[in-house]
Parts: sequence; structure tokens; C-alpha cells
Amino acid sequence: MEKKQLASLVRMADHVEITQVMAELVQSFDQFDAIHVLERLMAADHPEVSVEFMEEGLYEGPEKVKAYFQAIQEYLDDPSDKRGWMAIQNLATPHIVVSTSGQRARAQWDILNANAMQAAPYPAEQTKLTALWICGRYDNEFIKINGEWKLLKLHLVTYFKTPFEEGWLKNPDCLRFGACKVAPTRPSNPNKIYHSDANYSGDGLHTYGPFLPECIEDGPAPELTEDEATLRRIERAAAVKEIEMMHGRYLTLLDSFNMKQMCVELFAMEEPDVTFTMCEGGDYVGPGMRAFVENCNKPGAGNPMAVHGWFGMVCLWSPRSRR
Repeated sequence: MEKKQLASLVRMADHVEITQVMAELVQSFDQFDAIHVLERLMAADHPEVSVEFMEEGLYEGPEKVKAYFQAIQEYLDDPSDKRGWMAIQNLATPHIVVSTSGQRARAQWDILNANAMQAAPYPAEQTKLTALWICGRYDNEFIKINGEWKLLKLHLVTYFKTPFEEGWLKNPDCLRFGACKVAPTRPSNPNKIYHSDANYSGDGLHTYGPFLPECIEDGPAPELTEDEATLRRIERAAAVKEIEMMHGRYLTLLDSFNMKQMCVELFAMEEPDVTFTMCEGGDYVGPGMRAFVENCNKPGAGNPMAVHGWFGMVCLWSPRSRR
């Protein structure tokens, strides 16, 4: 394999591995497991480690970061304001820049999340359970430790937090986070809560920063070899991307009501335990799945998907694979 080709494949593996770290991060927070983020995903003992979530301020160094995550876990474990809570983070438009040494990276993801939390228009003196959107951007730094990517600087910038029924023009600021009782290294600037660290043009137009550099120079490129560990990384990354593409093809065929083609292309239909489950529709296994697929492709009322005016578009976010 040519060196240039090998370098490209290794960079692809880096991108996939970093994306998987972020998918595990948001899923852990969705499950109220902040300690998993600290212990499994963060470079928690590195002197440069830091966390800055929205308006909660900057926490720098192992001691502050560990205290922050412990405090957040205590808050998440407190049920007093969690009734009806829904917090699902969706990651989109990844942009990843790996440094020249291959040992560090900076990466961004945009988020637009559907949530339900105790909220009210700022300053939120009287809160109520509120359906709201949170829009922002992760701007993170990563470091490779013992061949594994870890979060070094975890930074979430928010653009708005708005009630569903009002929108971001009427009420862009319905929620302020402040669960952590540990003093930050640097408090947030109260005049920059909403567009924290954002860049503005001379005309005062918001440009939705911060932005990534084109290149991160931190030393010479490593000498790459086709050793077993490197090839295993490349193989795993390729498998993850192939699975993602399969999911994309699955949705294309599902949206076009072509269940038969979907199963022919994507499902191991000859396996006795092949299974199809969608929402509360129950499990279709083996012969039952084949009967279900045949029924879905019949014209007329017998087809559960042949509904006049049907609109079904599924969006996939935050893919996470284990292999």
C-alpha cells in the first residue's frame, strides 16, 4: 500500500473513532450517566483537561473537572425536578481536524435537540415543565492516549434555548443551567450567555462560531506501517461506515415503501432469528418477518403502510457502533 493511501485510511479511522467517542458521550448524558463520561471518555488526569458547558463556566484541570462531573451526577440523580424530563442530544454535521502528529484533534458538531425540562423565560424565577429546543455547537479537543482517542477539552456553545410553542424570535432564552455547585476556574460572562464565544461581523451579524482551523501543526507526521493494529483499526472504521450506509439505504427504501427490496438487500432473511421491530408494533421473527414484509408490499387496505397522505421521513443522528 502506498504511504499516501495508508495515511488517508488512518485519518479515516481517526475520524470514525472520534465520532464514536462523541456518540457515546451524548448517549451517556441522555442516560444520566455523567460518571461514565468522566471515567471512560475524558482524559481526566491530563493537566490540560477542561469542561465548559454553556453558561456554567470553565472548569480546568483534573481536580476541577472531576469535581464538576461528580456534582453533575448528583444533580442528575436528584428526582425532584426530573418528572417529565426529556433530554435527547442529536449530533449533526461533524467537522474534524486531526493534527499533523496524529495525536491531537479538534472537532465540532452542531446540535438541535428536542427537550422537556423545568424552564421559564430568563431569569427563570418561576419554572414549569416546558417543551423546548436547544441549539448550539460542540467545539471539542481530543488527545490520543495509548492509541485511544479521549476528550481533552469538552466545550458546548449554545445559540438559543427556546420553548417549542414560542420559537427563538419570541423567547430565545428560557433556560439557564447552573446545577454545578463547584466554583469554576472562570465564570461565564453574563453579557455573552447566549452566544458564548461566538464571533460577530462588523455589522453585528452572528456568524455561529467558533470555527476550526484548516490545519493543526504540532509536529511531523508519524511513520505509518501496515502492522496488525493499524490494519485492524482501518477494518473496524470501514465496517462502521458500511453499517452507517446500510442504515441510510434502509431509510431510503423504507421511505419509498419498498419493504421487499429492503429485505432482499439488507436483511439476512434466511437466518431463523432475523427480526424486524418498529416502535410498538411488536417483533416479527423468522417466518413472521417474511409474512409481514409480503403484507406490506400488497396494494390496498391490506398494506399497513398504504395510507393516503402518509409522510414518513426518518433522520439518523449520533451513530454509534460496536464491533
